[in-house]
Amino acid sequence: MRPLSPSQLRLLSCPAGYSVRGRVRVLGPDGTTWHNLSALFERDFLEGVDVDESLDSPVAQATVRVLREVNGLSLAPLVTDSRANNLAGAYSPLLDAGRTFRVEVGLAPLGCEPGPGDWLPLFYGRVDDVDAGDAVLTFKGRDFAGVLQDVWLRQERQYGSTAGTPLQTVCQSILNDSHLSAFGLYVPTDLAWDLGPYNQAVEPVADALAKLATARGAECRWKLRPDTGDWGLWLWVPDRSASEPVWEWGPKDYKEIGGLSTSLADVRTLVEVVYSDASDLDVTGQPKRKTVVREDAAATARYGYRAPDGSMVPRFMRVAEGATSNIRSQAAAGRLADAALADLSSASLGVSVEVALHPGLELADLARLAPNGVHFVDAQTLAVRQVTHSLSASGGTTRMQLLGKPSLSPRAWLGLEARPGVAPAPTFTGPAAPSGLAVTNASTGAVLLFTAPDGTTGPTADSFELHMGATPGFVLSSASLKAVSSSTRFDLTALPPGVTYYARVRSRDKKGNVGPASAEVTLSPRYLYPGTFLPSVTYGALPLNGDFEAHLDAAAPPDGCAMLQGTWGVDAFGDTSLTYSGARSLRLVARTGGTRLGLQPFVARAGERLAVKALFYPQESGVSAGLYVTWLNAAFSSVGTTNVGAEALSGGTWRTLSGYVTVPVQARYARVEVGTGSSISGRSLWVDSVTVEPALTVQAAWATVRHPVLGGNLTDYYNGWAPRVGRPARYRLDTLGEVELTGAMVAPSSGPSSDSTVFILPPGYKSDRVLTFRTHDGSRLLSVNVYPSGEVAVENAAANSEVSLDGFRFQPVS
Repeated sequence: MRPLSPSQLRLLSCPAGYSVRGRVRVLGPDGTTWHNLSALFERDFLEGVDVDESLDSPVAQATVRVLREVNGLSLAPLVTDSRANNLAGAYSPLLDAGRTFRVEVGLAPLGCEPGPGDWLPLFYGRVDDVDAGDAVLTFKGRDFAGVLQDVWLRQERQYGSTAGTPLQTVCQSILNDSHLSAFGLYVPTDLAWDLGPYNQAVEPVADALAKLATARGAECRWKLRPDTGDWGLWLWVPDRSASEPVWEWGPKDYKEIGGLSTSLADVRTLVEVVYSDASDLDVTGQPKRKTVVREDAAATARYGYRAPDGSMVPRFMRVAEGATSNIRSQAAAGRLADAALADLSSASLGVSVEVALHPGLELADLARLAPNGVHFVDAQTLAVRQVTHSLSASGGTTRMQLLGKPSLSPRAWLGLEARPGVAPAPTFTGPAAPSGLAVTNASTGAVLLFTAPDGTTGPTADSFELHMGATPGFVLSSASLKAVSSSTRFDLTALPPGVTYYARVRSRDKKGNVGPASAEVTLSPRYLYPGTFLPSVTYGALPLNGDFEAHLDAAAPPDGCAMLQGTWGVDAFGDTSLTYSGARSLRLVARTGGTRLGLQPFVARAGERLAVKALFYPQESGVSAGLYVTWLNAAFSSVGTTNVGAEALSGGTWRTLSGYVTVPVQARYARVEVGTGSSISGRSLWVDSVTVEPALTVQAAWATVRHPVLGGNLTDYYNGWAPRVGRPARYRLDTLGEVELTGAMVAPSSGPSSDSTVFILPPGYKSDRVLTFRTHDGSRLLSVNVYPSGEVAVENAAANSEVSLDGFRFQPVS
């Protein structure tokens, strides 16, 4: 209730009644002088005035009736020579559209007139229209909240912030940006709602503020401020918890009871709020759509429909917030649902009643009507939904519409309802569904074409969502969303062939609101076949993807590979920081139980000899590496594994493990596997360039160590050594990339010195460390050393003895 002085409260409570006088003051053209229409040039023009406030309207309205002319003085705006229209020395009608005026009421004891301090404000606004056609001139106006209806936000702006901006701060910023900073927003109750960043659309300021306020169960309204005693713009919340009336009227105090009724029309016992969760984004970065539900079980039991099985069907309401709404969290959606349910969950008594003028009543005040024994036998405590104050020369009355408990207007909530038949379908229902979906299946993918909706049955589509599922009739969700495109085509790749997929498309408007889904179509990606390969490209390398270059899904092993021990993303990773060839390698992490990855199997032929090789880079010395071949039968079941090589490596460089394997009789396929053990748990081992070649591959030609006895006049032998004629010393790189030596050398007749150099290997054939091989000279064992310099030296050979190099093999320095 508006503030009243003790004397005014006593007058309103006086059983004998009180005197009521009304006055209307209009602000003159000079902008400073107020003119009382009851005493203008000592004439009383005022006939009557009605001030109407309703929760169903965001503004109060006043209708003023004045005599057009009194004693030769006219208020008609077109009477240009009237003193009333020349108050500032030039023609300017006093009663003109846009003029500011106040309606006030004075209270006094019966038989007395109000004094200067007895006047109470009833209305403050602007003239909207003037009708001077009759003897009684009428002008109407809205309170200053009407200015907010007339002024538009003329361009889109972003409000809120990532850290969150209080609701009242955003509302004041909207006012300031609309040149309405004079409207200092009064916020008696902190609504405790911080807004994230959002784009405010072009619309009337009143609409922008109403959307923000209603979402928090509040509204912006022009009301009398208790702190200043004058009018101001409030961010106002009805006191929904109020239980005590502000005033009570006995049976003799009220009259003309009408509209005594209850109705289910506006009752809702279950409220569902659909919103976009800004803290949970889908694969395209869009907020996921979620739902909050609130139900008043007692209200459902009272007002719901009892089904034949005995269950109660609630009266349902859905509020579907747009994708750009400020309802962007579960907490905000829950507060909205709670406020709506609090205002709509009861079918309370509604009544219209007239009482003596009471200037203190406000919307949402609780009023009590004592029982009259005719219409009701118990006191009725109801909230003021509408109040109309009528003033005339003889006094004044107040007409009240009372209903239920303090709340916002049901119209404010039902205007948000996304259910046809109760309120117009809001724009956030999104565009219509795409049509004409056509699929062209391709190797490991498909092309999906469709037709966009024409925009005649909803908003225009701005982009399109592709949803895919593994079963027909799948439910669309954030998990099924695979892509968003602004074109009417989706090119799908990286789909494993031989698997059936199901797809639907739905449209989005430019604000991100989604519409219904299209009809479902089937995708069936094809396998690759030789006819799809480029004729000039050879695909004979084994195993496929042995360099790990093809890796479409980072959450899974490289294409064609599978984890055999350990977990991808925990014990094994794709890597680009350290490679031997190409741009990618494989990084394995040593762990208890070992880590092992298998490459794509390939066809193997029984009895065939294969050369298997892989390069490994240990993080530090002692990290173990393993290279294996598992043999598979026609059902891809293992029939055995061959250990090609497994050893603890020295760190800091790429090392090769290699060897020959023979395909067993029962094998039909082979799978190369690489791994690391648990020798140094937690350390990394990089793997690259895994290759398999049949041993019948053409070998590199032998290079012969030159000597005149072999032809020519050049020698590569040192210290008197010579070749064995018919089987000279030779070297080459074999199919595994290893240096292979063969042939024999003859020691000098004088007897060579200890560790005598025989010849020097050229670059590309040198070792990275000293290697010692055991051989013989026909009668005893001796040693041959190969040095990093390329020198091949024999220790303690006998004079004229033949030293064999057959079987010497080592990995050259990288």
